[in-house]
Parts: sequence; structure tokens; C-alpha cells
Amino acid sequence: MRPRMTATRLLLGAVGLALALPAAALARGPRGACAQDVAALCPQATTRQEIRQCLAEHENDLSDACLAARQEARDLRIAVRDACQADVQALCPDAQTPRAFRRCLYEHRDQLSDPCQQILDTVRSHWRRH
Repeated sequence: MRPRMTATRLLLGAVGLALALPAAALARGPRGACAQDVAALCPQATTRQEIRQCLAEHENDLSDACLAARQEARDLRIAVRDACQADVQALCPDAQTPRAFRRCLYEHRDQLSDPCQQILDTVRSHWRRH
């Protein structure tokens, strides 16, 4: 039971990272909600992990737009986790890395439950607009 829980946690993180707004998307580009925050508060951060860590460390200093974008990303990760957890357990029991989970979900996209497929479509559509 323990390995399954670990795999499930990895998956949920992977789905969140793959489909929800990554730190780099928050920070990069002229329209990134956190671009100015990263430039001012995290000028040395270059990787997604460094940007995420820096933004978390400066949570109290972030702009309202950046805070809203970060909350939206958290909300979407939770929605994906809730809608897709059973699919992941059923279709991807052997996946152990975020990349393996993403690949598995993609390979089984025609077998995903309606709630999982709907939230993934919503997330993809949302991030295409942003």
C-alpha cells in the first residue's frame, strides 16, 4: 500500500506541474502575472524550482496579480488531483516519475473518466489563453 501512496503523490504533483501554471509561466514573458515580482524579488533565480522557492519566500511581498495567479494555479492543481486520482491509480499504477505520469495520462487519454478529461481540457484551454 505504501508504494501506491508514493506513486499517487508523485502523480498528483506531476499532473499539477504539467498542467497547472508552472512557476516559469507565472514569471516569464511580458504577460506573466509574476514577471515584475520575479524581476524585483528574485533576479538571481533562473530555474523553475528557484523561481517557485523565491516566490514562496517572498509571499508577503508579491503583487496582487501574482498572488491571484498563484492561487489560481493551486486551485487548478487541486481540481486536477480530485478529478483524476482514480484514473491515475487505475491506468498508471507503475508510473514513478512526473514524466511517466504525464506520458501515461496522454497515452490513455481516450480512457480517462469524464471528470478527469473535462478538468484537463479546462486547464489546457485556460493556459492557452494566458
